Parts: sequence; C-alpha cells; structure tokens
Amino acid sequence: MYELNDVLDALGIKMSTRCLTAITCRYSNKKGTVDFDDFLQIYTRVVGLIETFNKHCRRGNEASFKLDDFIESAVGL
Repeated sequence: MYELNDVLDALGIKMSTRCLTAITCRYSNKKGTVDFDDFLQIYTRVVGLIETFNKHCRRGNEASFKLDDFIESAVGL
C-alpha cells in the first residue's frame, strides 16, 4: 500500500490512508500485492473519478462529500 501511495503521490494524486486501503483491498491479489495491470486500472479509474469530481465542482455545484469519499465509494467497497 505504501508503494502505491508513493507512486500515486509522484503522479500528483494524493489520497488518504483510508482511501488507499479501500483501493488496495479491491485490487490486490492473494499475496496482498497489486500487479502492474491492476495498477494501470487503478490509475485510469482514479484519474477519471478525479476529473468527474472536479468537473462537477467547477460547474458551481457543491459536493456533500470529499473526493476521497467519492473515490472510495466508486471503487465499490
């Protein structure tokens, strides 16, 4: 999970530990690691969710939840 956080942070994506835990639980294999293909899926999904969230906010709409909550719920946990 910490390596995933470091990589996402280097790519400019900052998330809470709770959100990273949810993503790791969803995409990790039985060994508790995330394969590269799954990482690519995580990255594209998270970027898409961030863009959707930000577009909603730019329209002047208010969100009643934080970005981390939105990502966590969209991951399906």
